[in-house]
Amino acid sequence: MTGYTPAPTDSARVGKSALGAQNYVPLQSFATTEQAIVAAKKSWCTVIAAEVIPEAKNLDGYRHASSGIAIVFWNEVVGVDQSTLAGVDDVVFIPMQGHKESLNVGQTAAIFMWELWKLEL
Repeated sequence: MTGYTPAPTDSARVGKSALGAQNYVPLQSFATTEQAIVAAKKSWCTVIAAEVIPEAKNLDGYRHASSGIAIVFWNEVVGVDQSTLAGVDDVVFIPMQGHKESLNVGQTAAIFMWELWKLEL
């Protein structure tokens, strides 16, 4: 986690909404997104950004070659910044119909994690 994303250990309110999941899911906080990307790559993870850009790959059937994956989510209004996009291995988008190209970050995270988990089965 980076930026202003609160961790369950940061406040009782966030810990309460985590419902104890923080006891089973390892969490790590970083001062910058770049530091988080470097740490993930040192752990042999493929680092992807969830973003809609012309060269992005479709989440449907997305495959990565490493033993792990780290996903960069950003503010849904402004998107992932260019310096962060330059540091990731892949940019991946959720295919959508219609005119809007934005989802709430919580919805986006849930869709990404579900789709990527299904590929591991």
